[in-house]
Amino acid sequence: DLYKRQPIGFQETPEGAIVPYLNFDTGHSPFLSMYNLSWKNMPDPILIICNPLANQGGARKAAAALQSASANLPVLTWVETCYHRHAAELARQSAAQGYRRVIAFGGDGTVHEVINGLLQIPAGQRPELGIVPAGYGNDFASSLAIPRDPQTALQTALTGERRWIDAAQMTDDAGRREYFINTLGIGFDAQTNLLAHRAQPMPGFNTYLAAALRTFFYETNPIRIRAVTDNH
Repeated sequence: DLYKRQPIGFQETPEGAIVPYLNFDTGHSPFLSMYNLSWKNMPDPILIICNPLANQGGARKAAAALQSASANLPVLTWVETCYHRHAAELARQSAAQGYRRVIAFGGDGTVHEVINGLLQIPAGQRPELGIVPAGYGNDFASSLAIPRDPQTALQTALTGERRWIDAAQMTDDAGRREYFINTLGIGFDAQTNLLAHRAQPMPGFNTYLAAALRTFFYETNPIRIRAVTDNH
């Protein structure tokens, strides 16, 4: 039984924290051998929202391996999204279900949906956000220097140092509101992402590169935009 074993020493995590570790028999996951007791320092409980379609199904495979390896961590609940905006719904319901941290397991789109769910929760009740980059571009995770390896990223999401990030909100002419934490694309950037989501996925960044080239050569329709800020 994992919780009846006694720690036999201490070691330093990649984030600089000193945690106890156990001596497992051969065949146990290195994920558990380093972090099997660190759940005591985690907020209880934690919801992991996985987009199984991210990275052509690669996210589902990575999540399945980590879910199996972390099966003895009682604070983790794994769920898969089933349709567009499902991640936002799950994140929005997380606080009422008692979760104190929500981890987005997928690409930038998954993170975007999770953010839009979390920011509908009052600040005093809002769970923390963690990210495991498992999509194509993973641009936002890269900007935060989150490890690309899913196992290392999950370890960071569970035990890493907290930091604040900014969020912004846009409202369109129809009154629809959307939060964003990475970029707000207009014109070329927006068209590239639209084409990338419609195209047949290719490995890694190639999908976005192909969409960007198509936009540049075939989809460019310049328009005039008037921007109004609070002061101008």
